[in-house]
Amino acid sequence: MTVLAFDWNATRVRGVVGRAGEMPLPMPLEPPHFELPLAIGLDHKPDVGASALARCRSASRQTCASFLPHLGSAKRWHTLNAEGACDLIWQRLQSPASSARAVVLTLPAYLQNAQADALRKLGEKSRLPMLGSISTLLAAALAGHALHYWQRSVLVIDADDHAMSLGWVKGLADRAHLIEARSFTQLGVRAWKERQIDALSDRFIREHRRDPRDVPSAEQSIFDQLDALALAALTRRPMQVGVNGTQWFKHLLVRPEHTIHHCRALAQQAAQEAAQLLTCWPKTEMPPAILVTHQASRLPGFIDALRPLLAEPASSTSETILPPTRVTGVEFEDFGEDLLVEETPTRHVMVLTPEAPAQAAHGLVRQFRSGALPAGHVDKIVPMGPALPKRAGEMPG
Repeated sequence: MTVLAFDWNATRVRGVVGRAGEMPLPMPLEPPHFELPLAIGLDHKPDVGASALARCRSASRQTCASFLPHLGSAKRWHTLNAEGACDLIWQRLQSPASSARAVVLTLPAYLQNAQADALRKLGEKSRLPMLGSISTLLAAALAGHALHYWQRSVLVIDADDHAMSLGWVKGLADRAHLIEARSFTQLGVRAWKERQIDALSDRFIREHRRDPRDVPSAEQSIFDQLDALALAALTRRPMQVGVNGTQWFKHLLVRPEHTIHHCRALAQQAAQEAAQLLTCWPKTEMPPAILVTHQASRLPGFIDALRPLLAEPASSTSETILPPTRVTGVEFEDFGEDLLVEETPTRHVMVLTPEAPAQAAHGLVRQFRSGALPAGHVDKIVPMGPALPKRAGEMPG
């Protein structure tokens, strides 16, 4: 039985396909690319995907984007509302999903159950065999659990154009429980991109005496390079940003420290919100890892801002505590492994692959079909499957 899992958020849709019970593979939704951007051009004939995204700044009034959070609201883009926009996306997905016998979804934590039901019904309207949906935070937690990133509890962070979502997930009786979820619209991916566009434009004014924001094609050219710029900052390499005006072309050399500096305030604010959620944890259950989805990990400087949150707390006593050591032998008798002192476990910020949440949702198909999971939206508790075999000597990250 062929099963599809779609990972929806306000930015894009990703999908995986495979037989039930087997590891699914990513599927290109806009070949050769795996992602289908949630952008719709509102010209004479609406176009969906990358072609519309390529005009989102140069023809912003003729582009519908970030519409998923507005399902059920009165907001409109000309004659198109959020339901109509999602319906166009489902029509685009109908062809790659035509052979599927079952479809499951992962959806952002900020969506209400009524919005999730509305999106699923739009999929049924396109004649797709919809089974149900789960929160992306829970799906990410399941993916991390299968990879041995956590056992008892974990902090999960996701982000899309609309908001950044944080969730406290706890493992109890072979089930993952979403104890608390918080979403912050001021920390969505769009806010980070707007901050970079403004910072690069200000620098462009200083160096070239032109403001790219005054020329739609120039602003669009900056926007089109922001994902590559974020990757360059993550890999610590400089990048040339070309800016195309109507009758001119200029460029900026952007170093990774520049990009990180532009977004430092946002990264610090996001880390503070994560720290606030961590204060809810009992000290005996502090998570061994912070689990970050692929899209959230691309926010410049964010991963570095998270690392101090998992540092071991300093001792409150005045006693000098020596670091743990390994004893290799004694004078009279060698007790071997009994003399090894357990070292303090290392904590990590773990980044999931782009398709990990969709793959985790794909693994829940049998629970949906058997009735173990309800046919609606699941945003609190899901069963945890068996962890993947851990290779000898494998580290958690």
